[in-house]
Amino acid sequence: MKKLTSLTAAAALTLAACQPAEDPAQAYRDALPKSSAISMGAPAAATNPIVAGAAAFGSGDAHAATAVPGYQSEYAITSYWAAVTFNVGVWWTLTFVHAITLYPPTACDDASCTWGPWPSDDKLTVWKLHVAKVDGGYDYALSAQPASDPQAPFVALIEGTAVASPNRDHGRGNFTIDFDSQDRLPHAEGWTKKDHGRLAVTYDNQAGLHLAATFLGARNDDPAKLDHVMNAAYAFDALPSGGELQLAFNDVTADENVALRTRWNALGAGRGDAHANVPNPGGGRFDYYASECWAGEAAGWVKIYDTDPAYDAGVPCAFDRLDPTLSAP
Repeated sequence: MKKLTSLTAAAALTLAACQPAEDPAQAYRDALPKSSAISMGAPAAATNPIVAGAAAFGSGDAHAATAVPGYQSEYAITSYWAAVTFNVGVWWTLTFVHAITLYPPTACDDASCTWGPWPSDDKLTVWKLHVAKVDGGYDYALSAQPASDPQAPFVALIEGTAVASPNRDHGRGNFTIDFDSQDRLPHAEGWTKKDHGRLAVTYDNQAGLHLAATFLGARNDDPAKLDHVMNAAYAFDALPSGGELQLAFNDVTADENVALRTRWNALGAGRGDAHANVPNPGGGRFDYYASECWAGEAAGWVKIYDTDPAYDAGVPCAFDRLDPTLSAP
């Protein structure tokens, strides 16, 4: 994805400053989703959120690691890193798309706007972003073509549909990032593919925030399981009263399924309920259930309840037990 950031936002802002006051491309820019408004949250106080927005992770995972709260619950930590992983990927993608639109478009009218085709830094590909008005919304696609063959079809890397709201920072829509499509493009010598699969996201941040995402054909980041194919599903809801994040993973290679439902209130107190379905070494399959609860930020997110190993501090959990309802695709 770093290759996509060769068009820097700083340069784009300089060019954008030269745009005429009545810019026909502005409506297209405003309609596209903003990375700062589409990000998963994690258990943290609403007044001091740890995962406040995707922009917080603009410098990558290293920055996110420095902000990790001192959770004493394994399920809270898992939810935090799931949110970070999602936010970093979406941040890079949407920030790059937005940076392109800050350049003057190649062509623009009442029906569509196009940026490019422009050559990549290594001159091996050319890039194009096309945004069109369709049925009250905007369809957009970022695509690339081998520079050596101007007659070759453009390969879609990012595609989406956005429906704008009166507030330019809100809206609803969906987009997909096809990491495997880059296999059909030329690359410099020594290039190594790091991203696999297809990520599909649906969002609505007109009132609160609802996110749903599926990731098919990904690869496990565990060094011991790098060849394992993974499918995953996410569902996140943010409200003034707190938030809820559901995760479901399917290790296709190992035939393991894990789901986690994490909920937290405005003070950061929360609960995680997990369900795993895995092969039983003795034959058949084994179902495992476990729950954890933790106190709020003021109490240092201390664990107050655990079913494995059994532990109960006598402090009421912020939520009652609920099994995960999300399944991996």
